[in-house]
Amino acid sequence: MYLVQRDGVWLASHYRKPGEKPISHESDEHLARKERVAKDSEDHGFHADIESQTEDGHARLDVASTAPPASSWATSLS
Repeated sequence: MYLVQRDGVWLASHYRKPGEKPISHESDEHLARKERVAKDSEDHGFHADIESQTEDGHARLDVASTAPPASSWATSLS
């Protein structure tokens, strides 16, 4: 974990070293939730991709989970 300062407040962050630019507009909580959803999917035998593009390229999914033979779902954490 890293200690980062945001708006004068020091916070613990898994995702940014001090002085680094944000990796995205998403909060640390949002990033952690995406990792949790992906890990839970994989722990139950499904394949999960974080920040996956749809086949047509029109959307980026927070987490895309797939299971054999052809079922799949997307998780959008807003």
